Amino acid sequence: MKIFLLMMWGYWPMFGGWLSFSSQLVQDGLKSILASPSMYFLHASLGVAALVAATAHKFLSPSADHLVETTGDIAWYLAIIGIIYAIVFMSGWLVDRFKLLRQIKLKLSIICSHQVSAWIHRLNLLLILLIWLHVHLIDDFSEMTSFITTFDAYTYIIIGYYLLAKFITLFKTNGTVIANKQLAPNTQQLVIKLDKNDPAYQAGDFYFVSFRGSKSIGREKHPFSVTSAPKNNPHEIAFTIQKLGDFTKKIPSVQIGTRVYLEGPYGQFDRIIRKLPKDQPLVFYGLGSGLAPLLSLAEQYGNQRQIKILWSSSKKNGLYFEKALEKLKKNPNITVIAKEGRFTEESIKKNCHQKKLIKGSTLSWDQLMSS
Repeated sequence: MKIFLLMMWGYWPMFGGWLSFSSQLVQDGLKSILASPSMYFLHASLGVAALVAATAHKFLSPSADHLVETTGDIAWYLAIIGIIYAIVFMSGWLVDRFKLLRQIKLKLSIICSHQVSAWIHRLNLLLILLIWLHVHLIDDFSEMTSFITTFDAYTYIIIGYYLLAKFITLFKTNGTVIANKQLAPNTQQLVIKLDKNDPAYQAGDFYFVSFRGSKSIGREKHPFSVTSAPKNNPHEIAFTIQKLGDFTKKIPSVQIGTRVYLEGPYGQFDRIIRKLPKDQPLVFYGLGSGLAPLLSLAEQYGNQRQIKILWSSSKKNGLYFEKALEKLKKNPNITVIAKEGRFTEESIKKNCHQKKLIKGSTLSWDQLMSS
């Protein structure tokens, strides 16, 4: 039993390494095989499985050696902190279902920004190094030459690959800013032209955007959804950005000609729509800036399908996508219903016949109302 649990613990760095590796696989071309949500699920599942194995080892097979126990405990606590932080700030599947937790998250998000989240996530590297040291300090493992050689090999390969990929990314660019204009007091449109050899995007996709050589804005990556349609120009991407955070407020200062690194494209909205019957209507329900990818999809498919767009924005921010929606309203196939404040079930039923709404949506009525 002890050897089995030790083996589980010893393989934990492999799980941690694959967390980094799986993200790089998406970046390097597997996104055409596995959609981004699938990779994120794999990413999270491996982390949870690793933590379960580590917890079993911690409580069922304690060590008498102080240094072995200390390195293991520090790594375990880092993992617990990391997974709690990820659940609260990097995933909304649990917290956003409870009003009190959601309010706490919103208040703390001022401190726990995207940059903070990224650096906390990188603590996994420290965690892996602690586990590597922990395993080498265990006598049972140090005597197993074949195991320790394999263990070291995959640890070095995974960390080396991760660091090399990050280093290369520092100097990599694949697009140029060709337009940057204000659409409204809090809304900016950024247009980027992709380099010739970069893959075209699909409607509703998103990228992680990083600016290069700009003194007015940082180099850190931020995710933005595409609002343009590839049918117009598959190598020119428009992002409609709300200037609500520290980073996005600096977007207007980005100069024309600034080189950009776009990691992506990611997304599966277009893939889902392509699988639907061609005569099936579409219902898009967007909250706040979540409308961005839906604008891209509406423009791409507006001449092919009946589309109804439901969009609500907070009263504080107002209807900042109004100009983009006015353009879509000119298409007879597209109906737009926009309001400040959330839609209630009653207001949706009033504006959309329930049976037609269910027919046009890939979600059930209950799923739609809870999403």
